[in-house]
Amino acid sequence: MVNIAPFKALRYRNGGPDLSRLVCPPYDVISESEQHDLSGLSPHNFVHVELPLGDPLARAESAAACLNRWKHEKVLEKDDTPAFYILESTFKAPGGEKLYRRVGFFCALGLEEPGKGSIHPHERTLPKPKAERLKMLETLKTNTSPIFGFFLDAENLWLKSARDWMQEKPVARAREISGVEHRLWAVTDPVRIKTLSEFLTSKELFIADGHHRYEVGWAYHQERMKDARGDRAGDRILAYLCAMEDPGLLLLPIHRFVRSPLPQNEWNARIKASFEVRPADSLDNLMKSLSEEKARPGRRPSLGLYGWGQYYFLQLKKDADPSVLKERVPEPLWGLDAVVLEAYLISETRDPASHPGWEIAFTNQPGELTSRVRSEPGTMGFLLAPTGVDEVAAVARTGQVMPPKTTFFYPKAPAGFVLYELA
Repeated sequence: MVNIAPFKALRYRNGGPDLSRLVCPPYDVISESEQHDLSGLSPHNFVHVELPLGDPLARAESAAACLNRWKHEKVLEKDDTPAFYILESTFKAPGGEKLYRRVGFFCALGLEEPGKGSIHPHERTLPKPKAERLKMLETLKTNTSPIFGFFLDAENLWLKSARDWMQEKPVARAREISGVEHRLWAVTDPVRIKTLSEFLTSKELFIADGHHRYEVGWAYHQERMKDARGDRAGDRILAYLCAMEDPGLLLLPIHRFVRSPLPQNEWNARIKASFEVRPADSLDNLMKSLSEEKARPGRRPSLGLYGWGQYYFLQLKKDADPSVLKERVPEPLWGLDAVVLEAYLISETRDPASHPGWEIAFTNQPGELTSRVRSEPGTMGFLLAPTGVDEVAAVARTGQVMPPKTTFFYPKAPAGFVLYELA
């Protein structure tokens, strides 16, 4: 059973409803240059809490000092009444012209043991980011950015209700530096709160983004369970939820930059052993081919490759050795492009520390990937079509998880609109 509750959010209150100079993306998608740009927008931009400049080892202490100062100065104040907070996001995909609109809401989500119950993860997590965020959570005792989840709503009951509730005046708005525009409503009416809470109890919830946050939230909750202090806010986590059927639930691909000690002839042998290879004359045409193949019924997993100054379209052979997948991953994952790439071509990147000379990095910008490959000889760029939302749900239901950075839901739920205090 999915258990959501309203909460009294800590919010910006003394600068008016326009938070454009104050909100920021969640910490894990802020580049170093964006970190500096956001810091320069305002001394109260939320990046000073979400991802402070300075020594990363002192980041938690710096964030806590800033957060406590802002509360003391009443830059941030807690709402008087518990609420669900509707967030409408209007945006274009990077490099696109189509306008999208997504409607979700912030809530306090009851935690379950990861991978059990009604909340389904879909992505494998890494220990280092979890350790860093656990330190941040233990120091701040506040969720500064939410996990991002989605639920099935074939009858669009959530969106119909939200449209009615959004007839009232929003309490805040913002335009991010990316161009994404947001509006925020506080839902405090007890009847509406009861309606939404009961609606979610019959649902399954799929974590779209924030797997590290969720597991860290669970670890924090388990530690606090050792204390006999009664009811605690620590058994919940800040969540942003929307419907799977929302036309604005957009998934972008995440591409892989790979450095390895393999010479070109060994790469050629590895690729040709399992893939049919077809040259592509441009990045645009390669991405188009990947997209078209993704939509084809009965498709075979396909990848793009940029290496040695040339683009290639790779498709898994019908007679590719099936044991490569069978020995590495469960059957529900066999058709995923990212899984096939990892299993057949770059399995060493699962544990680069044990394979000297191997390195993997991620980006959702194809042009950024190819530029880096051009500038660093001996490296490779692997390009992917986006994973489908239905694929995410199907894998999550089985209890299996995909490789890290298999999905990129866009845009991320911003940090700074609402904070959830755990103490």
